[in-house]
Amino acid sequence: MLPLRGASVALFLVAAAGIAGVGAWASGSVDLGLQLTSDRSEVRVADVTPDGIAARDGVFPGALVLDVETRDGGLVPRGRPRTFDGGGTISPPIEALPQSEIAVLTLGYGDPGGQTVDGASHLVRDDWERRLSTTIWIVAIGLGLGAAVWWALRRRIAGPLARHEAVAFGAVVAAPHLVIPAIFAGSSVGIAAGYLVPTAGALLIGCILARRHLDRAWRQTGISAAVVLASLAVLLVVRRLTSQSLPNGDQFQLYAMIAAISLAPAAIAALAHSTARERTGILSLGLLPIAATTAITRDLTSASLVAALLGWQLLPVERITAVISAGIRRITIPAAAAAPAVADPIGRDRRDIAAYIVAGLTAAVGLTQIDTWAVIIGLWLGAAVGFAIRRGFLGSAWTDAAVPLGVAAAVPIMLLPLQAFQTEFAIGPAAIAVMAFIPALAALPVAHLLAARIGDPTWRRRSFIASCGLVTMIAVLGATRTVQGLALAGFVAVIPGAIAALADRPDGPRGMPERLETLAVALTPGVAMTVLTYSVPNPFVLIAWLVALVVWRRFTLAPLLGLAARTQQQRDLAVVAVETERARLAADLHDDALQELSALVRRLDAAGDPEGAELARGVAERLRAICSDLRLPLLDDLGAGPALEWLVARIRPLADGDVHLERTDPTRPPSGVELAVFRVAQEALANAVKHGKAPITVRYHVDPAGRVSLSVDDAGPGIDAQAADSALSAGHMGVANMQQRAEQIGGLLDIRRWPTGGTHVALDWRPQ
Repeated sequence: MLPLRGASVALFLVAAAGIAGVGAWASGSVDLGLQLTSDRSEVRVADVTPDGIAARDGVFPGALVLDVETRDGGLVPRGRPRTFDGGGTISPPIEALPQSEIAVLTLGYGDPGGQTVDGASHLVRDDWERRLSTTIWIVAIGLGLGAAVWWALRRRIAGPLARHEAVAFGAVVAAPHLVIPAIFAGSSVGIAAGYLVPTAGALLIGCILARRHLDRAWRQTGISAAVVLASLAVLLVVRRLTSQSLPNGDQFQLYAMIAAISLAPAAIAALAHSTARERTGILSLGLLPIAATTAITRDLTSASLVAALLGWQLLPVERITAVISAGIRRITIPAAAAAPAVADPIGRDRRDIAAYIVAGLTAAVGLTQIDTWAVIIGLWLGAAVGFAIRRGFLGSAWTDAAVPLGVAAAVPIMLLPLQAFQTEFAIGPAAIAVMAFIPALAALPVAHLLAARIGDPTWRRRSFIASCGLVTMIAVLGATRTVQGLALAGFVAVIPGAIAALADRPDGPRGMPERLETLAVALTPGVAMTVLTYSVPNPFVLIAWLVALVVWRRFTLAPLLGLAARTQQQRDLAVVAVETERARLAADLHDDALQELSALVRRLDAAGDPEGAELARGVAERLRAICSDLRLPLLDDLGAGPALEWLVARIRPLADGDVHLERTDPTRPPSGVELAVFRVAQEALANAVKHGKAPITVRYHVDPAGRVSLSVDDAGPGIDAQAADSALSAGHMGVANMQQRAEQIGGLLDIRRWPTGGTHVALDWRPQ
């Protein structure tokens, strides 16, 4: 009898909601939900219906009526003019009209009897009547959603219980959608129906689910709980609609009460089942009434919520759970990366133990407060951060940072209950100091981790001592200034982090990615502390930072590093290809054209033609010079310094003045750099001879660290300021070739005109 009885009650509920909703839509008229009062000098809003049209449009009791338009166009008596917003005047009405006669109402704010009006708002009946006309689509969607739920449950999607009560569940899902036109009509009856229809549906579902418990006492308990909660919900509705003021916080409590009406019996019924799937399925059915009720407050998100509550039951949950469990058992956390080539004064194990102690103390402090969800969320987030770092999300070099960073991210969140307690109650300076001191302690293991990566023992010790001193200062300052203490706590890890990022490793300089990773690790504790700097907890900055780190490291930095490596490889291949082609051309010229010219010279000498022979010898000499430029055995054998001496000696006769070389090259740079240096010098000297004027100075310097610098200066008129930027478009192939050579080795090329005249060409290269 229960399925039939439940279906009958549900269908009656749908019929009542449908009649109320469709009737309100068919009438097409709305109730503005306000009352006006007049003292014969002005008209003000005397009362506003809670959740009515006027309340939803931001109208409050006491608002001054500046203007009114009647539905029949009749005239309204006016009072004395008033100044409006510092300019212009308006004559407000002095007669209060019933809301049913009002078409447009203009409201403002001002003192009773005053002459100035501040601000204005409009309440237009036609706008709300147009909105009411569109609610018929919500009714249609609700009917379709209810039918879809009925069909899905009849197909045994949620088990035999839901199949037997498919009509009741479908009707309860559809009913809140059907009553929406009555809510938009704005009458007190329609607004009450908007609360009472979901309440009745939740009570029906609660009774149905409570009766699924095998024990009679538990069944009665579930039904009693549903009835009591429904009675409390009705009392809240009555109090809300009869309140003399506009309540703000009761609406959330009311919807939470509606959710509990069906969820509490569902939880009791779930205890009678053994499997997690059955329990979760019953709880999902208990949430269907409040999911459908969201159509009133959140547009049509109800459809997606209902689909989620039922759709998950189509998934092979047991199989997915088994696969995930098997995968977790197979996960092996890799060993930490090799320790950096510096001494660790405390050791990783002790550092991790210290971090665990700070986390435990923080959890203990947080659990002493009323709200413990923040402690649970903080522990979960810290574990997730630590696991991700241990699995290599920041690279293999940072796996030893898993515990310190996880604790640093979790501690501020676990302190949120204490912050809420501090905001609500007056607490002593010692408790306020905890708000800054504990996050500073949580950042200290991260500071030690970063200090251990500083190669210089002196700087390593000094940086960690500075972090410890900052923690001590925070303990004193935090007793009176929590925000300033938190700001200082953010620098506990930044001090050694900045030093570690700027300093080189003992085995060589740090790359830019490693420096950025070090700074990111140092900034993470400070970012985590931002959750405590807001009056309302805001963890989104921390979450965004952690997501950005993962995206940057996994999807930006790694691809860029790969791209840079491929680009450098392509540059190297291009240089090799160019030089190979130059060598081939030099060999072809030497083995073919020069041999033919040598034979021609001998024939011309034998034929008695000395002029022709001399001309052929000149061509052969020029070809030999070209072969020498194309193939540089001197550069390969002796290096860039001797090759530049040969080049300067060769250029000197062609310049009308002095050309000299200043070189300091105790070591030879890589062969590719030497080749680029020679080609840039060759092109710069050619341009200096052609466009400039002597004296010409060439400077070549290689320092012990491997940095290479080349400069060529002349005393000519100087290059145009835009020539270097528009080299290719202007056809200056020499400048473009020099730029290409610099790019191939990752160097910097600077071409400019000196203020006093003359062109300066400089190439600078540093080892990466």
